[in-house]
Amino acid sequence: MPKQSLRSAMLARRRNISASDRAAWGDAAQTGLLSSPEYAAATVLALYSPVHDEVPTSGIFHAARTGGKRLVYPRVVGGDLEFVEVSDLGELRLGRFGIPEPTGDNILPLAAVDLMVIPGVAYDLEGFRLGYGKGCYDRLLQGLKMRPRRVGFCYELQLLDSLPVENHDIAMHLLITESRILRFGLP
Repeated sequence: MPKQSLRSAMLARRRNISASDRAAWGDAAQTGLLSSPEYAAATVLALYSPVHDEVPTSGIFHAARTGGKRLVYPRVVGGDLEFVEVSDLGELRLGRFGIPEPTGDNILPLAAVDLMVIPGVAYDLEGFRLGYGKGCYDRLLQGLKMRPRRVGFCYELQLLDSLPVENHDIAMHLLITESRILRFGLP
């Protein structure tokens, strides 16, 4: 199936999750990340602002802030992403593509980020991601090896056996759903 058709089908699948399931599954996925050794070892986390029924990240934000971790969120500049430190969710405003973005000016280099939580439309069992088609995360992560560790965050129904993969597609190191954590290429 072509990527655009697959993207449409997977977005429809996610939209059909009931509000109660979305809340319960979102809490479970966040708990999975918070209980992982990768989270425990991280001092700087990159989160995303959820849109279109994506897995929420606010529980991670609050736990990380309480735990003394630093948090950054992406902001689109041209066609690329930069990561800006955020200490309060009130610092996010609607940006390009209708996604809340940070308004501050404390931009951190990608090398400072230990763990990057990345949204997606679908993932496969090898850790590859189908995004929204803009390529922002793939361009950002091209050529990077282990840092930052990449975490795909999704609901179990967003996992497929395989996805169409192109040379520029970047695999995740972890996939976290409401019911499991899958690890790929981690020492």
